[in-house]
Amino acid sequence: MSRVTHVIFDLGNVVLLSTHGITHEILMERGVRRDAASRFFTGVHHDAFVRAGSPNDFVNGVCAAMECPLVPNTLIRAAHDAHIYGIDAMVISILRQMVVARIPLGFATTTNVWQTEHERMLGFSAWDYGRVARSHELGELKSSRPQTWARILDTVGFANVDPRNVLLIDDSAQSRAMAQAAGLSTYRFEPGFDGAAKLREDLYTRGAFLPKK
Repeated sequence: MSRVTHVIFDLGNVVLLSTHGITHEILMERGVRRDAASRFFTGVHHDAFVRAGSPNDFVNGVCAAMECPLVPNTLIRAAHDAHIYGIDAMVISILRQMVVARIPLGFATTTNVWQTEHERMLGFSAWDYGRVARSHELGELKSSRPQTWARILDTVGFANVDPRNVLLIDDSAQSRAMAQAAGLSTYRFEPGFDGAAKLREDLYTRGAFLPKK
């Protein structure tokens, strides 16, 4: 296990509490079929949106994918934002402790302009802890290819750090695989009541709460 000196957190399902099921339920209450609602966060419309696509294009694309052209645009936005419903207080506690320990932090997230606005409305500011690499600002996803991680490391200020000493905390297997291919260490975050406790234990094992000398 490598010695951790720098840490990158995912946001959704790690720092932010989220589930696509909330969005699906909202849409089904408005008459969208279950199988159609499940297309909301998949397909070319969503892939383009998290790569800096326009909200209007996303609305048009998702309505076409769900075969429900009569769904109001405002409902699409509300259903989208509802899938992020809170902040994990235990993970925030870990972030604060790492700041005290002077562990440099960064964030890498697959997101879009709506999600970024909603994140701030919930009261979380990633910039309070470190720099943020957002897919809709980079124009590419952390899960797409190993080469993307050079840009992510540069964006969060870790360009001159040995990747082996950078730990990515993420729930996505594909994102972790691309990070590992780029030389980073990774930790699989498990959303749930004990996810933060397991993470804290792993970070102590790696020495990530030890003050820098």
